[in-house]
Amino acid sequence: MTAPITIVFPVFPGVTQLDFTGPYQVLVRIPGTELTVASVGGVPVSSSGLTFSELARLEDGSVAM
Repeated sequence: MTAPITIVFPVFPGVTQLDFTGPYQVLVRIPGTELTVASVGGVPVSSSGLTFSELARLEDGSVAM
């Protein structure tokens, strides 16, 4: 059995929603992929009136949720 491909989307102050949700919607449909949205410290990130929360921690090394 092949190991899944892990794709991490780092979210940061100033990110726009389309920076990652467009690609996320395409990549999540590929069999054998694990997608994670993460930030420094796993803290919520606000940008353009949206707040992205429940994020993985980039520092953990293994960021799969």
